[in-house]
Amino acid sequence: LPYMSKKLGELLFNNRNISEDEDSDNSLINNSAVMATENNQFFDQLSGQLNALTQSINALNERQAQYDARLTDIAAQVNPTPGASQPSRPIVAQTHPQHFDAFRIPDPIKGLPKYDGNRKQLNSWLTTVEHTLTLFRPLVGDQIFSLYVQEVFNKIEGRAKDILCLAGNPRDFEGAKEILLNALGDRQEMSTYKCLLWKNRMDDNGNIYKYYERTKQIVQKIKTLAKQNQTFNQHWEGINQFIDDDGLAAFIAGLKEPYFGHVQAARPKDIEDAYAFLCKFQSKELVVSTQNKSANTTKHFAYQPNHKFKSPAQPTRETGNQSNFFKQKSHKPYTPHQESEVGGRDPTIHKNSEPMDVDPSLRSRKTFNKKEMNNAEITDYENFCVVQQTANPP
Repeated sequence: LPYMSKKLGELLFNNRNISEDEDSDNSLINNSAVMATENNQFFDQLSGQLNALTQSINALNERQAQYDARLTDIAAQVNPTPGASQPSRPIVAQTHPQHFDAFRIPDPIKGLPKYDGNRKQLNSWLTTVEHTLTLFRPLVGDQIFSLYVQEVFNKIEGRAKDILCLAGNPRDFEGAKEILLNALGDRQEMSTYKCLLWKNRMDDNGNIYKYYERTKQIVQKIKTLAKQNQTFNQHWEGINQFIDDDGLAAFIAGLKEPYFGHVQAARPKDIEDAYAFLCKFQSKELVVSTQNKSANTTKHFAYQPNHKFKSPAQPTRETGNQSNFFKQKSHKPYTPHQESEVGGRDPTIHKNSEPMDVDPSLRSRKTFNKKEMNNAEITDYENFCVVQQTANPP
């Protein structure tokens, strides 16, 4: 409107080609014709602009209608109305068919693992199924939800399937859950596992890792049993923290000295923190023990008397040449006479022993003084046997 007013004013006042001195009617007629022509052009231009504006408004209305339809489809998918027709394809596939695979969400029901009756996997499988069905329950009606439950039953096979068939083949998940827990579930009670937790002790060999693994397994079993209890499940955050604190206390109580005192003074937050502290403490203890052992060994050899490390070739008053003495000692054992010759002496032999008379029938050997037996050979076939001695050189 401001533009139209401005344009009309220009035509009426600025574009008038009328001279002040001109009084003839021809001039007025000519000027009126010019003004009429300019006015027609202006209105034609204004009409074209109005038509373009109308087309733009119609295009915006069509776009708004498309957006409203898309919002309606999305609302129908999120909160379906019973009896209402559902769209054949998701709204993402309708609006962005080239990106449909990128926006597609995996089906949790089809992605559920199968269960064949393994006792160790029962609690984990039941927890996964319950979580999935809980997510789908408010989004679909009863009929669609029953189809989801049937798809879950199709995941059960083997021994677990036989148990459900013998029990009457229940159609609801809660009934099937009770049957599987009674047949394949853990029969131990909470008190049993708590007793095992507090009776668990560290091995005598000091293996920290095995003790830690046993404690973690018992704590996990206690959590699994507590998760099956509806009362505990409603306050699971507090129950889970309580079980962790109980497991930490039992873990510290089962440690041997000196680990018990050090871990208790460290005040760990959980079992993992206590185990990490024990690993560091044990490593430090091993390093200190190795260093002390090395220092004691060095100290022991440093204070040995010097005569223990004399050269073997150094002579002594008692044995003469030390090297020859050790060489002779490395041979077979000597007789008492030979030991006396090489420097040793049998304590049972006197220094100046005399011949001993014996019964000739015993055929025994007589012992003589080494001074008398020096390089001598005695032959007596009646009372003596042949004895040959070799004395030390002069």
